[in-house]
Amino acid sequence: MLVRHHFKDKDYLRISSFLEHSNSLFTSSTFIRNFEILNFILHIYKKNNILGERVRFKHLKKFTTKSDVYLSNLLKNGLEAKYLSVHFCASDKRLRSYELTKSSLSFISKLDFEIDDKTGDL
Repeated sequence: MLVRHHFKDKDYLRISSFLEHSNSLFTSSTFIRNFEILNFILHIYKKNNILGERVRFKHLKKFTTKSDVYLSNLLKNGLEAKYLSVHFCASDKRLRSYELTKSSLSFISKLDFEIDDKTGDL
């Protein structure tokens, strides 16, 4: 069941502070350098770590509006930067699922921030 969430001013302060804080973290990462890649990583985190689902190329293809070539390059870069790992299916080696590494999980943990509820300052 879908529930509609109505934003209040405090929600906008938190969103704004989250975006500002995330933007400041991009310089510290060799892979997560913008909001598009952060969204991609958070999608894998949600599917794999929260919902317990395997994340395969076809699922990522449905998630992104980019081309297969873009997605393949993004996965390749994530694997090379050690922000992603690949798991091969035992019954069919052609089936791969993607998981986050300690580097990705460390970046996600750095997304936590403190905020002054009155001013929205970090």
